[in-house]
Amino acid sequence: MAYSQSTKDTANLDSSRRTYDIPLHDDIHELWEPSATPFLVFSRSMRRMPTGDPKPTRLVHKAGWVDRRFFAGGAGSWSSSVVSNLAVEKTVGGSDNVGFLIDGLVCRAKTAGGDTVFVITNVDNQKQIDIEAITATASQNNIADGDEIQVVGTAFARGADKATATYDTTTTEWSYTQIFKTTIDVTGTLRATETFGGSEYDRLMEDKRAEHLTDIERALLFGTRGATALTSSTVYSTYGIVSYIEANSSNSTIKTPAYSNYSFDSFIDDMEDWYSLGGNKATDEKLALSGSSVLAFFSKINSGKLWGDAQVNIDSKMSEFGIHVTSVRHPFGVLHLVHEPLFRGNSTNSFYKDYMCGVDMQNVLYMPLEGNGVSRDTHLVKNLQTTYDKIIHELRTETALLPMLSETHALFKFA
Repeated sequence: MAYSQSTKDTANLDSSRRTYDIPLHDDIHELWEPSATPFLVFSRSMRRMPTGDPKPTRLVHKAGWVDRRFFAGGAGSWSSSVVSNLAVEKTVGGSDNVGFLIDGLVCRAKTAGGDTVFVITNVDNQKQIDIEAITATASQNNIADGDEIQVVGTAFARGADKATATYDTTTTEWSYTQIFKTTIDVTGTLRATETFGGSEYDRLMEDKRAEHLTDIERALLFGTRGATALTSSTVYSTYGIVSYIEANSSNSTIKTPAYSNYSFDSFIDDMEDWYSLGGNKATDEKLALSGSSVLAFFSKINSGKLWGDAQVNIDSKMSEFGIHVTSVRHPFGVLHLVHEPLFRGNSTNSFYKDYMCGVDMQNVLYMPLEGNGVSRDTHLVKNLQTTYDKIIHELRTETALLPMLSETHALFKFA
């Protein structure tokens, strides 16, 4: 079924709405598309934080001590319990500075011959170190290029000098507030005309409210942060969660699984990858905004048609916000699947129906502009008409979505 919408300034009255001999207040059925805005509902209800600045900014601290791991950047052989000038790197093959190395760090290297524990005795720079085995009798397996090294603590001599100080830097996450407007335009004639189903003015008010909230939902999903210079003004747009994840793909979890071979093992591996990121800044309960095909796929769990006899704990219920939630419990936490009507498509044009956007709600903020006693969250501005024989109202919202810590969010594009 095709949907149409007029761009005319004034709502027209067509013959299908005239009452003629039809009694007033009989039921009238109309298709309002779409009626649900789950991400907006959850964001407003759980993570609403007004801002007094149209460019809301937050400091983000990613504690380096949470994940003290690095790699050997070259081979190292033991000589009298010592390895000198061992090349190291933060990422495999990256030849990049590790950053947090100091004398006295105790580390454990995973080598082909078994794990080897050592202490760093000298840091030439953040790419090269001297190390010594904890004891002369300890396992001293030679270290190969690419071997994983985990910091396991610090150890210093009695009466030794102070340790070298390390520090974490803070970064900023920011967005713009975006102005949304939806106009209701009704002539005096139409307001006075008795229409089938009741007042056309009342119907339009409700319809435009749904349209306005849906526009905001779209922006919170697909919008991108930006300032677009026009001829005489600048238009500001806020981040959408999908765009934010894609823009930070080097840190985010982005998966492209296939329905045909997405096994229980694959699901658990993906959850491990995703839920392990973010450290103490992440939660073990994630919101999964899901297209219709994704939701249908996961609904087959425990029916014997998906993942066989795998024991998966499924809980389906209505949330306190009036949104149906299907919760999938796994060893790393809970995945709360919610149908996102704007992730839609069909068999010919899939658009976004195969998307599942995973959101850590702790790391996203809905930030309407509020200051000086004025709130720019959704409100109705009445009577914008001047001398016209009509009523013109406008729904307005100025708000921003501020996602943070991209590694705590995820995007699954099924195929």
